[in-house]
Amino acid sequence: MGRFLGELTNLRDGPLSYWKAKTPFHAGVRLGLGLAQMFMAVFSVVLLIETGLSRFTLISAGFTTVLTLTNRLLFHGQERK
Repeated sequence: MGRFLGELTNLRDGPLSYWKAKTPFHAGVRLGLGLAQMFMAVFSVVLLIETGLSRFTLISAGFTTVLTLTNRLLFHGQERK
């Protein structure tokens, strides 16, 4: 039992270590773009409900579209490992 707890709490060399679980930079960019897309989509819908079809709603939806197109152009067709 002691060895199991020792390995479980050893974050320096364990499976949760930063050095053992390096993530490529593009994965972080992809995650950031995806989160920004989701936030802006929800923001656009709420803005549409609150203010109706206004200039700000269209700008918000346009920015969401730009984020989506950027994500598709950068990461479309990449194979997952």
